[in-house]
Amino acid sequence: MASVDGNSTKDGATTNTCVWRDVAGFFILGILADALPGYFFSATVLKLLSIPCGSVAPLSLSADVGGVVGVFAASFLLVKLSPELRVCINVAMQSLGIILSWTLSYPSNMVGIAILTTGFVANLTTLLPLTVYKSDVATRAYQVGFSAAPILGIALVEIGNAAGLKKNGLFALALCIPIVTTISFYFIIDRSPWNTKTAKEDDAEQNKYDAEDVEDENFIESQDANAGNTKERGENTDTHEQIQCDGKDDANGVDGQKKSTVNNSGIEVFHRGSLPPEGLKRAAKEMVIRYWPAYTVCFAVNHIWSTSVMFPFQSSSLTFGGQDGDKATNTSNEILLLAHVAVFATGIAITIPFIGGRLSRVNPMALWVPTLIQAALIFSAVAGVHGAFSPLPVSAAYVFTIFVMALFYSVYLYAPLIMRNDSALTGQYLEFEIQTLAIVMNVIYLITDIIAVVWAADSVIHQCKANYESLGDDVSCTFFESCDA
Repeated sequence: MASVDGNSTKDGATTNTCVWRDVAGFFILGILADALPGYFFSATVLKLLSIPCGSVAPLSLSADVGGVVGVFAASFLLVKLSPELRVCINVAMQSLGIILSWTLSYPSNMVGIAILTTGFVANLTTLLPLTVYKSDVATRAYQVGFSAAPILGIALVEIGNAAGLKKNGLFALALCIPIVTTISFYFIIDRSPWNTKTAKEDDAEQNKYDAEDVEDENFIESQDANAGNTKERGENTDTHEQIQCDGKDDANGVDGQKKSTVNNSGIEVFHRGSLPPEGLKRAAKEMVIRYWPAYTVCFAVNHIWSTSVMFPFQSSSLTFGGQDGDKATNTSNEILLLAHVAVFATGIAITIPFIGGRLSRVNPMALWVPTLIQAALIFSAVAGVHGAFSPLPVSAAYVFTIFVMALFYSVYLYAPLIMRNDSALTGQYLEFEIQTLAIVMNVIYLITDIIAVVWAADSVIHQCKANYESLGDDVSCTFFESCDA
């Protein structure tokens, strides 16, 4: 079996080619995976959707209803299908959602947003967990690409504005994203390690193997006794990974996971499929303390910021600095673009062994550090719009938004990498355990969006108007859009 570091042998050359195909392919898939939210949540597209007061809350609530459907479908239903079929279904949903949000008027276009989000969240929940069957560099490549995804979304908006595109042109541009995703998945990455059997055969055999593993106490005890071996795997993550383009690997699969068998062609492939109930319980037990609490707080606080606080905060600061509505809207897009450039820099650090290698092996409790700093900053912004201090200068609005986003994405990007090197997690459950992060994220998003629609968004705008717009007619909390709040 050839190593990824590339040898002069024929097998080594084949393996090296395979790894670089995966690096390139998963990097592109990562970039495309989260580009649509950056596109649709820009101030420009928000206006095209004709949402009253320019509020993000209805858009976000519709998106998160779709997100919850997508994440549960991908984790418990679509996982029974081949990766190829899963991706086809996901991109088809994205395309349908874009078309409906394009052709329908508000509030009917929110149905399109929900369908669009069902597709792209299902794809997020599919692609990243699939990297656990690959070399560690595939996971890193995907996360680095993912850190650049919103840049692509916002950059496409800026390109569309520069080209003078109107509504039809901007929505047609968005349709390119699912198309390129499909091309990248089918023609760049190596798909041979994934089982190509029918869904029924695959799921039945997966459940048989997993049930045997769960019921066999000796197997469980051996997993616990060999936790040190898993730890050693994490400490050598930069050099140990092995994978071959023909799908062959040792009988335990990548990272010692008991996932492989021989298909009808005599080639060893990896099992997927849903875990049995006992396996789901054990996977959840491993995650409930180490990852879910920090993830919950991080995503809940950040989502309240992005749906209820960020745009009034930015609009009041930018207009207080002398910008009119159109200029403030464009500046808001620029701030988001620069913030995501900073996020991409955070993602690039993943590829640097001294930084990314060390951070991917830290204790998961370290995720609380950026989570709590982010929470303190966002609560200070809420205090500001409630009259604790005047609108920030334009330069401070830039710095504040960029720093908050960098803190948030440091949790988002590094958590899956930390999980790959966490000796407390069972390798057999890793695909599902990474999917549980997406489940937590989307459930929290839905809950916080309900809070935003019912109370928080209107409350923040009302307080912003009462405390900031009273400073003068040239200050607006809604980019000078008409609003009854």
